[in-house]
Amino acid sequence: EAESYVNVLTLNITITFKSSIFS
Repeated sequence: EAESYVNVLTLNITITFKSSIFS
């Protein structure tokens, strides 16, 4: 359960990071 939470959190950060670069 904890790993799943970290996975989603990491994915969310990655998407936010890419969005801030490409916009």
